[in-house]
Parts: sequence; C-alpha cells; structure tokens
Amino acid sequence: MSSVCFVLLPDSVLKTYQKVIAKQKLCPEVQASYPSQLFFHWMLGLMITGFKREIKIDDVFDLNPRDQGRRLNPLFDIYWDKEVKKAEAFNKSYFPE
Repeated sequence: MSSVCFVLLPDSVLKTYQKVIAKQKLCPEVQASYPSQLFFHWMLGLMITGFKREIKIDDVFDLNPRDQGRRLNPLFDIYWDKEVKKAEAFNKSYFPE
C-alpha cells in the first residue's frame, strides 16, 4: 500500500524556500555534453571571469550533486567501516592480547 503525504506550508516559508532555490547556481557540468565534459568546456565562463577579474563567491556555482557530501558521506562510511574491520583483524593477528 502506498501513501501520499501533502504538506501545507505558510506563504512566508514557501517564498523563502523559492528564494533559496532561485539563488542556487546549477553546476554546468550536469547538463554538459560528453565532449564538453571531456575538455572542460563547461568551465570556460568561470575561467574567463577569473582571467578578467578576481573570482568572488557569487561567481562560483554549486557542486555537481554527485560530488556533494550528502551523497558521498554514506558511501565513505561504508568503505571506512570495511577498512576499520580489516585493520582490527590485522592488529589482532599480529598483536594478540
């Protein structure tokens, strides 16, 4: 059985959320073609800006979603736990208590 949940937000909260979303600068890499990704053509605008003047925080776009911490942290934790277990096994075999 599936369920649907609707959340009613006050207008002030909704408008604030819309402002935050509007301020986000989507990473051009997300929509770049394969050749553009291969040759970093999607970075050209930022490189030209950096050539003309000092780059400011407003010039920089958001990270590609695949590179953001909310996606990478769980994956890192999985592999980190495996390495911790291997290190513990190694320590027990070479340094018994």
